Amino acid sequence: MYALVIPEASQVLAVTELRFNQAIGGELELKEALNMAAEEIAKVMADSGYDAPTLDPLQ
Repeated sequence: MYALVIPEASQVLAVTELRFNQAIGGELELKEALNMAAEEIAKVMADSGYDAPTLDPLQ
């Protein structure tokens, strides 16, 4: 088994953990947390030079 490791993994995981915890704790609605995470992760990846297309936000 191979693991895909990218230098930005820690940033992506930090965003994911924060937004999931905010949703689980009731601080954010799930869709809002997921949309925020998607935007933030796309920015991290784009800022690092990756082609980071995004989907339309969840409604």
